[in-house]
Amino acid sequence: AFAVNNLDAAVQEFDEIDFKTAFNIGASVLVKLSEHEIICDDSGVEIDGSIIRIITRGTYIFTGTVKGEQIVVDTGSSDLVHIILNGVDISHSACPIYVKKAGRVIITLAEASENILTSLSDHDPDSERPNAVIFSQNDLTINGTGKLIVDGNHRHGIISRENLKIISGSLDVNAAADGIKGKMKVGVTGGDIAIICGNDGVESSKGYVYIEKGSLDITSGGDGIQAETNAVIKGGNIRIRSSGGSPDVIAANTFARGPFNPRQQIVTIAEKSAKGIKVKVDVIIDGGEIKIDSLDDGLHSDDIITINSGNIWISTGDDGIHADNSFTANGGNVEIVKSYEGIEAKTITFNAGIFRVVSVDDGINGTSQNNETANPWQMRQPMGGQQGADLFINGGHVVVNADGDGIDVNGNVEMTGGCLIIYGPLTSFDA
Repeated sequence: AFAVNNLDAAVQEFDEIDFKTAFNIGASVLVKLSEHEIICDDSGVEIDGSIIRIITRGTYIFTGTVKGEQIVVDTGSSDLVHIILNGVDISHSACPIYVKKAGRVIITLAEASENILTSLSDHDPDSERPNAVIFSQNDLTINGTGKLIVDGNHRHGIISRENLKIISGSLDVNAAADGIKGKMKVGVTGGDIAIICGNDGVESSKGYVYIEKGSLDITSGGDGIQAETNAVIKGGNIRIRSSGGSPDVIAANTFARGPFNPRQQIVTIAEKSAKGIKVKVDVIIDGGEIKIDSLDDGLHSDDIITINSGNIWISTGDDGIHADNSFTANGGNVEIVKSYEGIEAKTITFNAGIFRVVSVDDGINGTSQNNETANPWQMRQPMGGQQGADLFINGGHVVVNADGDGIDVNGNVEMTGGCLIIYGPLTSFDA
């Protein structure tokens, strides 16, 4: 797994070639697109009906407008192909740019250019053909100072079956399903990225997501950021709104508290996972400005969450921060303005940082029980019998405003430093 002590490895994976934006016009292949004809007199490009096929390594400059044609990269498995988009408008039934085979492809958005890529809605979404506006079987890098508009009417926005890296540029991605997806990794070290999608905003289906700099504005029907292993955030400005954001009335789980439950509220059914940031291993936050408005958990890990720095704002319909194993705060300024339960994990440790938590039920909940279900708002059972959870407060400033228990830890509580302030409910009742 990609752990805390391997943060530098992620940085090293952005190598010099990822930042290559310069090109020599005289040494490049120019491809002029138009509705009447496609003009290119270089042997590195084959025109086969509606297919514009790049067959050799090199730099290719595309300009113009075309409908129905597809750019296909099909070169040697170690070849570097550099594509310059300099004012194109390309629409195709499924996939305007398809990287079938190459060593690596870099797409550069030329200075002051606006480029539009559209997949049309008449494509069969169950087809085995490429199902994204930009679909790459190999490593894909996007850089430059221009603008790219990606309109994925039928399925996904941008997909790499290997590593997807975004270095710079302005990207507007609209997709019926996932926004941007790198199977092994999604790495962002710059750019201004806006994503509106029906499923996950940024996803790594087999690896991790790494964000160093840049701006991401994600509006997703599913999870905002999802990774099979880890999400590492070192900086940037990240805004996530998943599945419409937190509800006006939080869907409360009904605990067995006697003949009637004064906190029982409307139960909401979630059709899909709708978390802000969700991973299976580690969430590591080392900086940045992060704002999450999510129907489900704000930050979620099946294992560990660590916050070292950064400014984080969360409004959610379920847990503000949830880790199945451990949550550790070494710094940061975190404000959970709305939640069902504020912070939940088996082991919770505060070493430093400022945390403000508002919750419908427990503000800080230490439990060894994993409360995730297929429907996160299904009724939970009382957790009083769960043991083995711990809370350690060694430093920091923690303020809890809870309608339920300020702190509920089914195990040990130890405070050696810091400041803890708890505001409890105005109405009491028997547990």
